[in-house]
Amino acid sequence: MNITKKKLAKIITEEVSRHEQHAKRHQLEKLIKEATLLEGRMSEIHTMVGDSILYVLDSNPGIDGLGLVRLVQADLDGDEEFVMIRGPMGTVEEEEIFAVMDDLQEDGQVWMDVEEDAWYTSTSPEAQAAQETQVQRNM
Repeated sequence: MNITKKKLAKIITEEVSRHEQHAKRHQLEKLIKEATLLEGRMSEIHTMVGDSILYVLDSNPGIDGLGLVRLVQADLDGDEEFVMIRGPMGTVEEEEIFAVMDDLQEDGQVWMDVEEDAWYTSTSPEAQAAQETQVQRNM
């Protein structure tokens, strides 16, 4: 059987293309797996930041936003599990903590007295008193 140069070039091109497609598919599968793992890790970090916020607010009702952020950073920096999960990303940034604070506020778990820049867990007696004070101020 005779194979022409043209036919041989076509066979080689098809084989290279098939290999490239396989490599691309493998690379895509790897990226999807890494993204899924990262998403899970980010979700776990979000949960841990939220738990830390609630813990700090239980101990410090009425704390200002920046003070809350600083205490949450200190709490998480001392948490070996968090440091291990966070890995090379290092200390949790202020913006990340504020984003979680906003999420907790939207979920009704925390309450902020905007005029006083004071943060509370929503069900705390201090939050109830601050809400009453706010209502009286606005009358």
